[in-house]
Amino acid sequence: MSLSIYTADQIRKWDEFTIKNEPVSSVDLMERAATQATKHILSSRVFKSVSIVCGVGNNGGDGLVIARLLFDRGFDVSVYLVEFSDKPKL
Repeated sequence: MSLSIYTADQIRKWDEFTIKNEPVSSVDLMERAATQATKHILSSRVFKSVSIVCGVGNNGGDGLVIARLLFDRGFDVSVYLVEFSDKPKL
């Protein structure tokens, strides 16, 4: 299995394209992505508890949705919010 790594700019452009052309809201797109990621995680389930580290931005939002979906399925979920960024807080 190969793993492709994409830049934040590439992912942002794909998200914008999908939101514009489906149309789907950014929240629904995040829910969709997290649901698919959760299905993948559960397909190789060998755990009862999970820790999820969420950073800033949309990927952190994806992590929070994944945490909720796993929690709803009865897993012991710990979430860690990492608040570091090179962008100033407003």
